[in-house]
Amino acid sequence: EQELELSRTMAEQAAKGKATKLERTLYLAAVYGQQALLALVDHRWLVMAPLAKKAWDYIEKTMEMDPDYYDSYMGRGIYLYFTDALPELVRVLALAFGFEGNRREGLANMWLAASRGLYSRDVSAVMLLNIFSTIEEPGERVLSVAHELHDLYPNNPLIHWRLGDLLLRSDSLAQARQVYNEVSARVESGYRYYDSRWSMAYRIALCDKKSGELEQALQGFGRITSAPGEIDPKWVLASSYLEQGRIYLMQSKYDLATQSLRRVKKLDEFRDSHDQADELLKKIKKQHQ
Repeated sequence: EQELELSRTMAEQAAKGKATKLERTLYLAAVYGQQALLALVDHRWLVMAPLAKKAWDYIEKTMEMDPDYYDSYMGRGIYLYFTDALPELVRVLALAFGFEGNRREGLANMWLAASRGLYSRDVSAVMLLNIFSTIEEPGERVLSVAHELHDLYPNNPLIHWRLGDLLLRSDSLAQARQVYNEVSARVESGYRYYDSRWSMAYRIALCDKKSGELEQALQGFGRITSAPGEIDPKWVLASSYLEQGRIYLMQSKYDLATQSLRRVKKLDEFRDSHDQADELLKKIKKQHQ
């Protein structure tokens, strides 16, 4: 936050130096966008909304100055997409401050920056990998981009495991498991920047579950839930208990399923994990009646 405040001051002063009006406007759009993102991550909605509005206005000004400056489309695409995809409260605040989202147009803008941007090409492509590996349904286009990025940056852990995530969501389970095993091997060998041990263990177990190897999947999730010490990132533990509960329910092991799902409720929520656990517990209760 301190660095962003400094960057904003420098951007506001840039017009007095050698920077063009386009550069100054683009800098301010980026800085306000980053400040809005930090506020969003911290759930400071009322702080986020005016910052996002300022970023939006500067992006629009940049595009008015030069509609062929394709790097601008990355920021515009991110705003259009996430304003539409985020919770209702965020969308209401966005409308109150005078801008609204559009998922389809947002994706189109990010694809344009990824194909024609000068500075934002690879960053836009990575953003698309993040979106299609977690929210949107992946297809051949984004898988092709993921392979290309991995070829360009073979030692980038985020790109590496996002390739695995896209393969997993595309049901290319053997390929996904191979990628996750590669990442895990690098984590265990202390490879630079690779520090995602538990999230890879979770992903490998998820591959086993989707492949129908339920006992092997239970062993994988069990290594996480029975591990001593803190599991990082925290969402891995809740998600592992949730998947354990699902498998036990599939096997009609209702007591074990109930134990796992109740553990989910004691942990911090991640992507509606509490609601998912409640739904499964209701299903168990019905089957016992």
